[in-house]
Amino acid sequence: ELIRAEAQTNVGVLKFRQGKLEECLEWQERALLSQPGYIYALYNQGLCNWGLKRIDAAEAAYKEVLKRQPRFPMAHNGLGVIAFERKDYR
Repeated sequence: ELIRAEAQTNVGVLKFRQGKLEECLEWQERALLSQPGYIYALYNQGLCNWGLKRIDAAEAAYKEVLKRQPRFPMAHNGLGVIAFERKDYR
């Protein structure tokens, strides 16, 4: 199941690079059905939602990543970008 989730996540990344963010989200959901809690699919959900300007959903995805892996640097970066956009400098 992990190999399937990795492949599905990678297809989603390709969709992201093509600018097809809704399709990116669909592939991340497929990956999470194959491997619940798959950290890269969760992170990519945040990235796709951020690209779609669904900032609250992106923030929730990044926070879920950090609940599972507190030292996941890309999720910290994502939250930093969101804080910067919100001008939340605390």
